[in-house]
Amino acid sequence: MVPESFDGLEELAGVGHKTASVVMVQAFGVPAFPVDTHIHRLATRWGLSSGKNVVQTEKDLKRLFPEEEWARRHLQIIFFGREHCPARHHDMESCPICSFAASSARKRAERQR
Repeated sequence: MVPESFDGLEELAGVGHKTASVVMVQAFGVPAFPVDTHIHRLATRWGLSSGKNVVQTEKDLKRLFPEEEWARRHLQIIFFGREHCPARHHDMESCPICSFAASSARKRAERQR
């Protein structure tokens, strides 16, 4: 039986907070905003968070978006990132979001990679 609480899920071997969040929102409809390194990278690129880790980025995104949108926004960020905003060799000027949302400093830093 799959636990129906964050604590119960996180007690399972190999289950961290992000995985517990995915299970809670997708399987049980409990509001959660799962943040992994992919979402963390995009949120900082787009200026949605200045968090230095996924914990802070999750807090920032939860403050930014209404609770009823968390599950949908999580998936939208993932799918958009896969299609338009890759981790490597990313042209921020041609990206529909980075082209206007990323700071000049962030664009310079990305070009130097």
